Amino acid sequence: MVPSSSVCLFPCQFLRHFHTPLQPFAAFLGGICAQEVVKVAGKFTPIPGWLHFNAVEAQHSPLFFQALPDSPPADAAPQGSRYDALAAVYGHSFVKKLQNLKYFMVGCGALGCEFLKNFALNGVCCGPDGLLTVTDADRIELSNLTRQFLFREHNVGQPKSKAATAMAQVMNPGMKVRALEMFVGPKTEDSFNDEFWMSLDGVCNALDNMEARFYVDDQCVKYEKPLLESGTMGPAGNVDPVVPFKTQTYKDGGQADEGGGIPMCTLRNFPHLPDHCIEWARDQFELFFVKSVKQLKKFHEDPTAFISEIGTSTDVTQSIFEVRGLLSLLTAAAAPSVRSAGQSAFDFFHLLFRDKILDLTAAFPATARIIDPETKQAMSHLVLVGM
Repeated sequence: MVPSSSVCLFPCQFLRHFHTPLQPFAAFLGGICAQEVVKVAGKFTPIPGWLHFNAVEAQHSPLFFQALPDSPPADAAPQGSRYDALAAVYGHSFVKKLQNLKYFMVGCGALGCEFLKNFALNGVCCGPDGLLTVTDADRIELSNLTRQFLFREHNVGQPKSKAATAMAQVMNPGMKVRALEMFVGPKTEDSFNDEFWMSLDGVCNALDNMEARFYVDDQCVKYEKPLLESGTMGPAGNVDPVVPFKTQTYKDGGQADEGGGIPMCTLRNFPHLPDHCIEWARDQFELFFVKSVKQLKKFHEDPTAFISEIGTSTDVTQSIFEVRGLLSLLTAAAAPSVRSAGQSAFDFFHLLFRDKILDLTAAFPATARIIDPETKQAMSHLVLVGM
C-alpha cells in the first residue's frame, strides 16, 4: 500500500513529468508506429481504439517522496545536460551509474543495433570510467540493411561491431566503446579471461544461437554478473533479465527453448499432458539411472581426469550437480544394503513428489498469472493445466 503521505505527492509528481521526453518510451512507441505504418498496405488490421502505456512504477522510488510537491528533488533538478529528462525521473546519481558502467555486449545484429542506439541515447558507458565492449565476428551483408538500422550500403563488407559502434558514437560522441571481431566461447578464453569478466558490471546478449547464449550464461553464473538476455522471432520478442542470487539463470528459466519440442519450463514445472508426463519420466530416468552412472564410471576409471574436467568446466551449476550426484552414489556404494536402497528410493520419491511440488506452489501460488503461449493472454496456471 502506498503511504498516505505519498498519495498527495503522486499527482504532483506525475504532472511534473508529463512533458518529460524519455528515450525508452520513445523507442517503445517508435516500434508501435513502425508496425502500424506497414498496415497502410491493407494486409494487416490497424490497432482499433486507444493504446495506453505507462511505467508509473518508475515514480515509486524514495527520490519522489522526499521532496515537497512544489519543488523537485535536488538530485532531479535540471543541470543543462542532455540527460536532464532521464534524471528528472531517476535522478542524476542513477544517470552517473549508467555513465560509468563497464558493460559487455555480445553480438551486433538487429538486437545489437537497437541496444547500441538505446545505450548511446541514455548515456550508458559515456562517463569518464565507462566502457562498452562490443564483439561480433560477422561482417555486414546487403541483406542485413533491412533489419539492422545502424548500417548503410557503404558499410557492406565492414565488421558489424566497428560500423555499429561508430554510428553509436555519432549519436553520442561521449560514448566509450571498444569494438572487437571475436567469437565468445571456450576458444577465446585467452582474450575473455578471468580479469576481463571480473572487470564487468554486466553483460548484454544480442545473439542468434543457443550455444553462445548458454556459454555466456555460464560465464555470468561463474563470475556472478547480471545478464540481460533477449531474442526475437518474427515480430515477437522477449527479454529475460538474469540477476545473480535473485533470479533463475537463463538456461534454467524456460526462455532458452528452441525448436518445436516441449518447452523445458513446461516439462520441469507443469507437465500436464500425456506427452509431457512421458517425456518428464524419460528425462528423470535418464538423469538418475544413465547420466549419473556414466559419471561414476568415468570417476572410477580416472579420478584425476574427472576432477580436472569438473574444475575447468564453465557450467558451474551442472558441475555442482554432478559432484553431488557422484557423492550420493559413492555413499550408497560404500555399504550397499536393502536399507540403503530403500532410503535412496524414499529420498528420490520425496524429492520429486513433495519437495519440488512445495517449491512450485511457493513460486506459483494460485493467484499467480502467466501468459498462455497460444492466446498470449494472462491466465492462472491452474487454468492452463486444466485443474
